[in-house]
Amino acid sequence: MKSWLKFSLSIFCSGAAFLNPKLVQAQGFERLPEVPGIDTSQVQYVRGETVRDRNLEQVIVREIGRDIIDSVETSYSYHKIDLNSDGYDEALVSIINSAVCGSAGCQTLILQGSSSGYKSIVSNYLSFGRWVVGTGTNNGWKNIYNFGRCPDDRSKVCYGVSQFDGGEYGLNRVISKITLRGQVVLASSESHLLQAKDFQYSRCSQSDDYCYRIGDRGPAVGRIIELLIRKGYYQDDNDDIFGSATETAIKNFQRDLGLTPDGIAGYRTIDELCVPREIYSPRISQHRRDQLGRAHRVCRTGLLSFPEKLE
Repeated sequence: MKSWLKFSLSIFCSGAAFLNPKLVQAQGFERLPEVPGIDTSQVQYVRGETVRDRNLEQVIVREIGRDIIDSVETSYSYHKIDLNSDGYDEALVSIINSAVCGSAGCQTLILQGSSSGYKSIVSNYLSFGRWVVGTGTNNGWKNIYNFGRCPDDRSKVCYGVSQFDGGEYGLNRVISKITLRGQVVLASSESHLLQAKDFQYSRCSQSDDYCYRIGDRGPAVGRIIELLIRKGYYQDDNDDIFGSATETAIKNFQRDLGLTPDGIAGYRTIDELCVPREIYSPRISQHRRDQLGRAHRVCRTGLLSFPEKLE
């Protein structure tokens, strides 16, 4: 355990000249460093995802803090790979932000995937943006390899392995001889700028409830767009902004329900958007119907009364 901790701390304390994270992002792939006893000829270099992931961005904002995101330019790159063979991709994320980057590298997350999105963070390290997702496993999860300054001689580079301990990826353990096989991820030119979005929500003219219209933006608008996507009325990317495509989708939804097609998401429109399709199925149990009814009320109340609290 001491060697794991010592190596991990050596990575955190290594110098900024060792590897510039922004340089990695700008130049694309850099080869893994050559170290005696470590054969890196069998690894495959894989570019990051080219499309922004809004759900992933929400996790990043929660993890770093909106105040930091609002004040410091932040970008991220990510790669999706099923680490535990459960059929759902995990997200490996490298975050570039002067508030979370330093001489030890930049914040790197592994988020567990699930049927409903990202379940939990199973790794939160500083790194230099090049990890090898290996073929070997521990507790059903693939091993992760990275590199840093050697604990006994900081003028040299050592490789370490991080293994899943049943709850998260543990500290790095130095390895001296191995043929690395797997994918080199994160070190890619495919970075995405995380745009800070101030909340802007409209009030309804006849009450204290919220309405949503052209120009509004924020997580509550993103929630409305998600509901429109689920119901088949919206096909564009969800950027948390109420634009012309959102207005058109709202109008089409309103027409189909016999509502006034004004393109404004007010009380009646929000109420209908929040109704889950499943609730109309004749095959669901009363218990499940009650669950869906509660979800409907929570959705409606959140959007109409407390949109600033939605994330």
